[in-house]
Amino acid sequence: MVLHSRSVGLIVLFAGVLLAHPHAAAKLAVGIVPFDVATVNGATVSSGQAMAKLLRIEMVKSAKLQPTLLPVTHSNQEAATAGATANSDIVVVGTVLSADTSESDRSANSGGLFGGALGAGGRITRTTTTVELHIELVSPKTGEIVDTFEVEAKNSGTSVGADFSTALGSIDNEGSGFDQSTVGKALREAAQKVAAEVAKRSDKLAK
Repeated sequence: MVLHSRSVGLIVLFAGVLLAHPHAAAKLAVGIVPFDVATVNGATVSSGQAMAKLLRIEMVKSAKLQPTLLPVTHSNQEAATAGATANSDIVVVGTVLSADTSESDRSANSGGLFGGALGAGGRITRTTTTVELHIELVSPKTGEIVDTFEVEAKNSGTSVGADFSTALGSIDNEGSGFDQSTVGKALREAAQKVAAEVAKRSDKLAK
C-alpha cells in the first residue's frame, strides 16, 4: 500500500513538472528568406542566399531556435506563404543596409641602429568594415510585420581584405579566408547579433 502511494505521488509530481513547463523543450521555428542586398555594390542573389545561410549557422547554435532556409521571395506576403509551407512560427526578412570597408595606412619601422632611426621602414594597411542589417519579423499566418530591429557590427584589423560577395561566397569552404577578413568577421558578428535578438523574442513569437 505504501509502495503504491509512493508511485502515485511520483506520477503526480512528474505531471506537475510537465504542466509547469509545457514548452520547455520547444524551439521557435524560424524561416529565413535570402537577404535583400540591393544596396551593396557588386552583390548578387547568391550573396543574399549566402547571408541567410550564415544567419542559419548562427541560429543553429541557439537552444531556443530551429532555423530553416526558405526560397527567394519578393514581398512579405510571399515570405509568409513560404514560412507557412515550412511550418515556421516566424519568418526573418532581412536587408543589408550597408557593408562598407575603408582602409588606412600607417608607417611601420622594424627597428635598427640608434633606436630604430635607421631601421627599415614600411607601410601597414589597416582595414575597417562596418555592416548594418535591418530585420523584419513576419507572421506566416497573416503576412504582417510583428517586430523590427537593426544591428550593426564593426571589425578592424590588418587581416586579409575581401569584398562583400567574395567573403560570403567562401563560407562553405573549409579553411577558407572568411573569418580571416574584416568583412567576414563583421558579417558573422552581425549574424550573431540577429540570432541573439530573435532568441530574446522567442517566447513572445512562439505559437
